[in-house]
Amino acid sequence: MKTKQGVFISLILIMVIIIFALFYVLSSLDSLVAAAIEKYGSDVTQTKVKVSSVKITLKSGEGTVRGLDIGNPPEFSSGSAFSLDNITMKIDTHAITKNPVVIDEILIRAPHAVYEINKSGVSNIDVLKKNVRRYQKKRKSSAESSTDRRTDDKKVSLVIRRLVIENGHIDVKIFALGEKEMSTKIPRIQLTNIGREKGVSPGEVAEQVMTALVKTVGPAVAKLNIEQYLGKGFEEAGKKAQEEVERKINESLDSVTQGAGDSVKKLLSK
Repeated sequence: MKTKQGVFISLILIMVIIIFALFYVLSSLDSLVAAAIEKYGSDVTQTKVKVSSVKITLKSGEGTVRGLDIGNPPEFSSGSAFSLDNITMKIDTHAITKNPVVIDEILIRAPHAVYEINKSGVSNIDVLKKNVRRYQKKRKSSAESSTDRRTDDKKVSLVIRRLVIENGHIDVKIFALGEKEMSTKIPRIQLTNIGREKGVSPGEVAEQVMTALVKTVGPAVAKLNIEQYLGKGFEEAGKKAQEEVERKINESLDSVTQGAGDSVKKLLSK
């Protein structure tokens, strides 16, 4: 009898532990997703990626990510390269406990990008491109060796059936043009069947999305014909520099002339 009671109590304890564990996982899901976005986003871009909040409702399979911010490389003045304030998603609730996790749709509305060319003539988008490619090479080399493969990428795989980025705009900042501001729209981006059937790691998803954004921004900015502005900007900057040098030279000559005049006056007064 005591044995049966002991077994019964043990089963109850196990059930309580399982329920507590499930409750903890579900209640922590939002923060876990936010942490994953920041981690994998930072890995891909090699810049700081932050997210303000994540809200996922498992019952309906709906989720919202707010305040996703992709930082600029350190040699640029703008704080962010991309700001994605509102991201909504629809998750396949039938596959939420399976691997891969299937996301029916991700919709990114009104993203804001900053295309910046610094004083060295390098753009932040080009730097981000190089960072993404560096990540791709690193991931490829690590995937070739099973002993070197990242354990994080084994934990979960994702399939995204449809990802849309729409109604975005770009602000263009060019060092040579000073305070001159330009802007243009980001063309609509649509990706389908990311991960296909087997799924891909969160890192690979971040990589594909970032690659799509970077590829779209370049051609959009090219339509502004910034080359003509750059020519004028550098020409104006050169003229200003030349004028500054001439001003200093004239000041020096005036000083020398003034000094010489004072000396002449002193000689004449003797």
